[in-house]
Amino acid sequence: MLSVSRSPRFTTLLFGALFIYFVAVLFSLPSLFFMAAALVIAPAVSYLLAALGLREIRGERRIPSRLWPDEKVEVEIRLENRALLPKCLLRIDEDLPDGLGGDEASPPGCVVPMLWGDLTTCGYPLIARYRGRYRLAPLVATAVDTFDLFRARRQIGPSNEIVVYPRRVPLSIHALHAPTLDGMIRRSRPVASGVDFRGTREYQPGDDLRRIHWRSTARRGRPIVVEFEEPATTDLFIVLDVSPTAAQGEGRENTFETAVTVAASVIEYELEHGNAVGLYLDGPEPTHLALTRERHELLRFLEALALVEADAPRPLAETIARAGELVPHTAVVFLVSTDASAATAAAVTELTRQHAVAYGWIDPWGHPGAPESDAAGFLARLKSAGVAVFAIRRDDIAAGLTQPW
Repeated sequence: MLSVSRSPRFTTLLFGALFIYFVAVLFSLPSLFFMAAALVIAPAVSYLLAALGLREIRGERRIPSRLWPDEKVEVEIRLENRALLPKCLLRIDEDLPDGLGGDEASPPGCVVPMLWGDLTTCGYPLIARYRGRYRLAPLVATAVDTFDLFRARRQIGPSNEIVVYPRRVPLSIHALHAPTLDGMIRRSRPVASGVDFRGTREYQPGDDLRRIHWRSTARRGRPIVVEFEEPATTDLFIVLDVSPTAAQGEGRENTFETAVTVAASVIEYELEHGNAVGLYLDGPEPTHLALTRERHELLRFLEALALVEADAPRPLAETIARAGELVPHTAVVFLVSTDASAATAAAVTELTRQHAVAYGWIDPWGHPGAPESDAAGFLARLKSAGVAVFAIRRDDIAAGLTQPW
């Protein structure tokens, strides 16, 4: 839809024409009548130039639909003049959403003249600052006439959608597969199947009685148990706290954003090292990504984390109970949250009856506007229940995942 607005110069020109007209009448100067008439006709011509300046103009943006954090790309704007008349000046103004930024030296938008049948391109740099889904408004052009008295605006191209993936930090190693968890992982696994058979040996105190090989026991006259190969990798199922209380702090530098970074970093590490990983995100429409070790699935995980918001309709304790029903018994459940409530501690303790559990507690310290939290008692309670606890700070995520609390 075409909209035309007048500039302050129009009012100045109109008053100037009236002043010249009164002077011409007062002093009977015919030449001033012609000058006043010219000043009155000029706005009409200017209006026509502005209104016709956007006829048969088509445009589009060309920009990747998926970006990495801090990635800088060039937005290409293609303009085509399908009319038989040239256009004086076309201006493209862009209003970028919060989370996407431009370069101060090259602000979003461009100004180009166009001849008849002309096809031209212009552009500007764009920087992806924060994760999320962003919609760039439909492409709108402004036509400015020669006198700059009127400006016409019209949509000439479609909108664009951009998804920015979450930040990740490089992990050389993390303790989610450390010896401190090995006992829990073994206890969480059911008796292995025949395909994992390694051999037999004498019974030792603490061995699972279900592993006794009765035929060998009868033949040798003493208890014999079956040994199985332990899998070389550990399945990891991540449950991210997406309740409203998960976001503590101001703006984009809150604890929830740190938790998303932790989850994304661990998922990337797991898939790069051939380990199976899964993800559960609660919310109005929960997201459940089943265990996989396929590296090409990384982008699917990152896209889910790019779009997630702290808007779950239930507290973390209820989310843990729901997620526990989805996690295979062979997987370690890794909970990521800043929650240190008694209800959450009880839910995590209950979860340890069925699964090996690790808890990544996001320390509010270092997040602008986040309240201080003394979670020592909460973390000690989890540790006494057999949970591997990790205290993670925003400024050193890798170190927080290296050594259990």
